[in-house]
Amino acid sequence: MSASSFGRYFYQKLRIQGLTPAQLSKAANISIKIIRALEDDHYSDLPAYATLKGHLRILSRFIGIKEEELRNEFEFHAVKAGYPL
Repeated sequence: MSASSFGRYFYQKLRIQGLTPAQLSKAANISIKIIRALEDDHYSDLPAYATLKGHLRILSRFIGIKEEELRNEFEFHAVKAGYPL
């Protein structure tokens, strides 16, 4: 079952690994702005999905979940929010 928002889901997974957004940004070499936009459900601040998919792949490794799980959760909420996939 999906979380109430992608941001909440992402926040929980990040904290389980004991990472802050800044630490994740540095370790994954992904802009803190993208990490924050994901955590805050600010879809309009995210890059095009073709680019974001690569970021999600990298992020999944750092937060300890399968890429497909992270991508599916994102897509579920992104469609509801009107983010173009």
